[in-house]
Amino acid sequence: MNSNEKQTLLAHFNTGSGKWFELEDLHVKDMLPQMIVLAESYIQIWRLNKEKTRDERAEDDGEDQMETA
Repeated sequence: MNSNEKQTLLAHFNTGSGKWFELEDLHVKDMLPQMIVLAESYIQIWRLNKEKTRDERAEDDGEDQMETA
């Protein structure tokens, strides 16, 4: 890499609240959870959820969406 080239850090993280953020240098912006798998990053670290199955989480998400409608 040329010493004149700008290097940036791009990271995606979840605060545990279900909200995802993109951090690029000092800029932070909200990100949709569905976009994480499409994001270009060098490494992604995932935590296995052992409390609920995928189907149970999908049901919970559906109920949350119905409540807000």
